[in-house]
Amino acid sequence: MDNVWFGICAMCKKPNSKLTTHHVWEAPLKDGVCQTLDICDDCHNDHNLYTMALRDNGIVTDRRKLGSSSQDK
Repeated sequence: MDNVWFGICAMCKKPNSKLTTHHVWEAPLKDGVCQTLDICDDCHNDHNLYTMALRDNGIVTDRRKLGSSSQDK
């Protein structure tokens, strides 16, 4: 885990949760920097299952890749 402290999860809003910094690949870059959210371990695990299912089914969620593929057309 990158940063760990107690606070409020950005996804489930559960207070006093142990948090980790989660890189939001689906979000566009902001000033060339990847955006992040601080989420609890439960939401991080659930989100990983969701994104892995999308990847396994060939669905591109990384907006940086989506943007570059639409420009190539």
